[in-house]
Amino acid sequence: MPIVHIPLSLIDDSPFQTRTHYDAAAVEALAESIRQSGGLLSPPVARLITADGTPLAADAAGPLGITLRGLASSEVAASILREHGARVQLAVGHTRLRAYLLLQERAGTIGGPYAAMPVDLR
Repeated sequence: MPIVHIPLSLIDDSPFQTRTHYDAAAVEALAESIRQSGGLLSPPVARLITADGTPLAADAAGPLGITLRGLASSEVAASILREHGARVQLAVGHTRLRAYLLLQERAGTIGGPYAAMPVDLR
């Protein structure tokens, strides 16, 4: 499946994630590891969802006409998702998202290397 860089603002936690607290030291350590290595070694797995949270099939266009093949280009992924009101929902990788959010906050910019996170869309 494609690895696509998705803006952090378009990534949601899974509603099935029972964790509500993330250890600050663990997030900090992961953020530092991501910063030092230049990125993630293992992108989190995610799926496409509609604005109301309905999953979109990975092997079909779905009700919005979005295909994973159409999102394979990281440059257009955000505009396609926004155009169709779609989002990305994590299956795993919630701590990685928090680490990217911390890195983006520290960068103090809207863009930059941590404004989007690579995800494995399935």
